[in-house]
Amino acid sequence: MKKSKIARWIAAGFTAFTFLFALIIPMGGTLFGLLDRGGSVASSDKVTASASGITRPSGSTFGQLVDGSSYIYTDKTLMQATHAGNSTEDFTSKAVNTSLTHGTADNPYVIENRIDWENFVQWTAKDATFGAGRVFVLASDIDFAETTSSDGTALPPFHMVGVFQGAFYGTGHSLKNITNTDWVYYNKATSSYAAVTNAANYTNGGFGVFGKIQDAEVTDLIVENFSFTNVQQVTSISVWDGSAIGGVAGVTYGNSYVLNCQTSGHIAHVSFVAGRGSQFGWPSGIVGSHRNTNTTNRNLYIYRCSAEVSIDAPTASNFHQTGAGIIGEVWETAYCYVYDCAANVSVNTPARSIYSHIGACTGWSNGYIYIENFVGSTTNTPDVTEPRSGALGGATFGTLKKMSGWTASRAR
Repeated sequence: MKKSKIARWIAAGFTAFTFLFALIIPMGGTLFGLLDRGGSVASSDKVTASASGITRPSGSTFGQLVDGSSYIYTDKTLMQATHAGNSTEDFTSKAVNTSLTHGTADNPYVIENRIDWENFVQWTAKDATFGAGRVFVLASDIDFAETTSSDGTALPPFHMVGVFQGAFYGTGHSLKNITNTDWVYYNKATSSYAAVTNAANYTNGGFGVFGKIQDAEVTDLIVENFSFTNVQQVTSISVWDGSAIGGVAGVTYGNSYVLNCQTSGHIAHVSFVAGRGSQFGWPSGIVGSHRNTNTTNRNLYIYRCSAEVSIDAPTASNFHQTGAGIIGEVWETAYCYVYDCAANVSVNTPARSIYSHIGACTGWSNGYIYIENFVGSTTNTPDVTEPRSGALGGATFGTLKKMSGWTASRAR
């Protein structure tokens, strides 16, 4: 397949979105079915070097693409121009020069198997800047359902990348069948894994393939058939704001980019302990929560992403049931831009809550959110009316800066 062209959705404006929405529903809500009909990011031509052609430089933790090969990624510098109709392409083809520094865009670190992924998790935890300025390329699909390699060697289980500040280019490849019930982070001080708790809140309450990304890029990645359950509820920003769970990233900070990523899976998280005030959790198909750290670097761009996600929302008298397809929460003065995305969300709410924040695109926002060109649907089970929820988004106490070209439906 060639480069993903989810952008073609917007070529004909709102009419195209109405057509796409008609495609989603007959397929049983399967966004991967829609993507396979012309918008799939999965591609065999993104990395022109085959896995067998990847070398292992002496002394390096990661592989290396062969000299003169190339890889393609969705380029954040071209993304806005393409979205605005001022450019016909949003991707860059990068030639590899192995004489240049390994781990840069010209000679990226390569991840191609489970051992590489485990090394990636530990390497970023040990790095003083969590990979800032480094570029990683996923050169093969990785299936986490497998327990042993072809020679019978036991494979490491999935671990999330705790904190990441670099660039991760999925190049159209998949992380498949991730099932995680044991949420831990790699503690570089002890060289071992430890549970994420309030006392050791390494990811600022974020859980996902990446727990927390800051001033980072994650592009062209498929997270297929994931199951994120038994997620701990930990304090993130304040005593009442809890864990954020995303198919790609739990929490994002600074100026970050999640571009051309597709997810499908299930999320379930536990309730807070009794006796506290209003309590939240932020599960979402792409990003759990975007938060600001200062008044200048606070923009999250989510571009041409799609999610097919089911969510089990906790039930408690003081728990706000939440669920979203693209972004669970935009916090206070943070800015989030959702461009050309799609999502189907099914939320299981065992009992009616006083408050709920459920939407196909977003759950809650008291920050600033721009939504342009979106198609999606939500389904609540059982068939009850959930207050402060809607087809497009749940509660919004911040600012919806711009909404255009969207179609969303809600089945209660």
